[in-house]
Amino acid sequence: MSEAFAENEMTLTKTLFYEGMQAIQKESYGKSINKLILVLIGVWIVLSTVTVKMSGSLAYSLVELVVLGLIVFWMGVYLPRNKAKRAFAKLQEKYGEDLSRKTLFFEDHFTVEASGYETEFRYEEIEKIYETKHLLVLVDENKTGVMVDLGGFIKGSKEDVLRRLEKTS
Repeated sequence: MSEAFAENEMTLTKTLFYEGMQAIQKESYGKSINKLILVLIGVWIVLSTVTVKMSGSLAYSLVELVVLGLIVFWMGVYLPRNKAKRAFAKLQEKYGEDLSRKTLFFEDHFTVEASGYETEFRYEEIEKIYETKHLLVLVDENKTGVMVDLGGFIKGSKEDVLRRLEKTS
């Protein structure tokens, strides 16, 4: 077996996990939320206009605005956080409390060693790359995300990994 050109060690904390999930959800879920917000603003404008034309109280429009705001909060904040919370709980259920990871990057693949399990990923299977303040998140064609701590490289660097990923894209 060839020698790894980069090695990363990290302990996946709840905070880091939420950061990675937020990056992934922002692209997929965020677009839907933005469209929903625009639709709800349009609905509120129509309802407010109808209320005013029917000589109704502006208090109704304010109540409608509050209700629509709560719906946007529920869909834009609560649901994504709840999804991340459930995903983290599943991760802990599968791997236990020890969420330390070692990711080894080789020329044609990389492996993640966690809690006695080793999973191999091929570079050509990586479809999306996200970078956050603390993480590099690699998502494969099966929608499996691998989180790599930007400060956890003990050999090689983020740039080395990105260069290798660019060769296959």
